[in-house]
Amino acid sequence: MAFNVELPKYIRLARTIQRQIEDGAYKPGELLPSENRLRADTGYSRPTVVRALSLLKQDGWIESRHGYGTVVRGRPEPSEPRPRLGLRACERIEAETPGRLVDVGHVRAPQRIADLLDVSKGAMVVRRRFLVEQDGHPEQVACSYFPKAMCQGARLADPGPLDEPLRAHVEARHRIRYDHVKEHVTARRSTDDEADMLGLLRGSRPTAAHSTTSTARTDFHNLRWRRRRPTRTLPGPASTRRGGEAPPIASWPPGAL
Repeated sequence: MAFNVELPKYIRLARTIQRQIEDGAYKPGELLPSENRLRADTGYSRPTVVRALSLLKQDGWIESRHGYGTVVRGRPEPSEPRPRLGLRACERIEAETPGRLVDVGHVRAPQRIADLLDVSKGAMVVRRRFLVEQDGHPEQVACSYFPKAMCQGARLADPGPLDEPLRAHVEARHRIRYDHVKEHVTARRSTDDEADMLGLLRGSRPTAAHSTTSTARTDFHNLRWRRRRPTRTLPGPASTRRGGEAPPIASWPPGAL
């Protein structure tokens, strides 16, 4: 059975104005009618008109100019998709990536990692840290944490770089599949160790992204900073996976979260 769901009034109005812009009724650079005029012409309430205009501004079709009015911009330029750095971290092959494996070993899980892995704070977990380089300069530090159960039958605790993507390695060893990734941006101050590896001022606040996936839990964080002088920060990949069959994993790169 098919169901017809009527769109909210503000979306219908926004689409009407959008079509008028595309058809040339409102040309780029021209003033859009005032809110009162739009209310009179369309019969919609003021809150509906305001919300429709806000949506069009958000999407880049129009813009407000102080003391002048609302100006038509035209069809917005397509934006480039945001880099999925968390996904890249999952797909990275250490043995083929410029950089080096900094260290692999057992550490006590910090609170944020313990929460992601569903273990108690201070529980022993395996940590892998990989310094990613670009053009010979440090770019990211990917730090991954794994509970002991996840390391059984896998090479996650091996001191050498992995020759297959981390996600593929875990999926193959534990016969699971990660089916989606959800990212959000966060930040924290870098530790002295992380700052030294990336060539940052100590205590810098790099930005990272968390990603969540299903089946197991993993947290990846990656930062992108220039050596010595940070000129730009990109959301670093982070991924979290929850799961039934496999134990969770977590990882994050230095300077973020």
